[in-house]
Amino acid sequence: MVAIAIPITFPGRKGSSVPVALRSFALGMSGALLTGDCGHWIELPHNEPDAQTPRESCNCRRNGSPQLFWEGKPTMRIDLFAQPASNLLLSLIAGISIGLIEMQQPALAQFGPANSLSPPSESAVRFDVPQVVQGRVLEQSNPATNLGGDILIDIELTLSVIVDSLAAPKIDQLLVEITPRGGSAMVADYAPRTELASNYNGGIEVQRTDETTRTVSLAADGRYPPVAGGSLTATQGDRNTEMTKYNRVAPMHLIAASGTTRRGRGVYFKFRSTDQQIIEGDRVLRMTLRVPATWRGELIEVMVTGDSQRTGFSSDVASFAGLNNRTQRVGTGRFLVAAYRGDCADARQAARRLADAEAAMRSHVHAIGAGETNPLVNAIGTPVSILRHVSRRIDWSESFNRELALKAAVALHMALDGSLQPHTDRDFRELPVDTRAAFLDYMAARKEFGRISQFSSY
Repeated sequence: MVAIAIPITFPGRKGSSVPVALRSFALGMSGALLTGDCGHWIELPHNEPDAQTPRESCNCRRNGSPQLFWEGKPTMRIDLFAQPASNLLLSLIAGISIGLIEMQQPALAQFGPANSLSPPSESAVRFDVPQVVQGRVLEQSNPATNLGGDILIDIELTLSVIVDSLAAPKIDQLLVEITPRGGSAMVADYAPRTELASNYNGGIEVQRTDETTRTVSLAADGRYPPVAGGSLTATQGDRNTEMTKYNRVAPMHLIAASGTTRRGRGVYFKFRSTDQQIIEGDRVLRMTLRVPATWRGELIEVMVTGDSQRTGFSSDVASFAGLNNRTQRVGTGRFLVAAYRGDCADARQAARRLADAEAAMRSHVHAIGAGETNPLVNAIGTPVSILRHVSRRIDWSESFNRELALKAAVALHMALDGSLQPHTDRDFRELPVDTRAAFLDYMAARKEFGRISQFSSY
């Protein structure tokens, strides 16, 4: 009898672990996943898979029948699938696959229902901005300012920085670039402005004291006893003290920077983490656009990147060697925000339809990616179904799903960029029908929003 055993450790009772054996048998033989409280292997006769007498006895035997114990309680016996000799390699791959999956999904060891399984949260940083923002028309404070028939639109954008896990690296610098996509808007003002801070509270007082002391002494003593005696003493001293006292401005460092980009058609904001400022949380960004009087709305592109300064042994070695310490990109985000004029009802409705269409499109793309990344969550409730599922997955379907998820992500990027050609793009035509319909709805809503924004009269 040929048997290949692959041990996998499930978390057992507190302070211990129970080894579970996956066994693959050759040529018509069936195997069983059996272990006991003692951790011994229990082997059933290969020609009697339902035999009640184990070939090897141990203290986990109950009523003459070996049982699988989990957390001190007997549970079901798990029979592995029978495989012919030609598929012995397939069985080995199945066992290894289950072992690798178990190391990534410890919750499967509990053999609970499928809906109780939740994938572990990844160490990542996410960003979020609203899909729709309202532009408020500003009254011209200085009548002498000539805008040439243009108006000023004030837009307030809230950016949220979300850290999913405590294991996520610290964000040392956050860069936000905001660019209107219409082509007619110019940046007139923005906030917050560049801000500096210091680690010292107030100024620094410096006091210097220079003191010079010079002393010369001469002493002579002559005596001729008992007739006469003499003494000569001379002393000269010189002391000069000079004290200088002044105040010094405390050194400053950058905590926030802002300015224009793209020849005044965009704006950027940069924030750095300090002892007094953290990056996580929400920030309110404001910008004032100079637009034509017929402006009704516009798509605004928001690019967000988060960087972290590398620390640890490698960073210390690089600093000691005089090399630049490289930064690590910990999060990126790209968003399209529909900005509309607050007193235009048509533009407001078109912006909301566009936001709903984008949310539906992203939901379909996420569904494709979620089905590929965590296949064991889908309707798996027992160990037998796990084994059958793994045996079905040992084909090219997994790589196909991964490729499909990649194509969907690329299509999403192109749709947000406005460069997707749904009728000629072959990769787009391979997506599911409902996903393609969601993409087409988004493109139609975007076209309608652009039409209302550019050609409406007020």
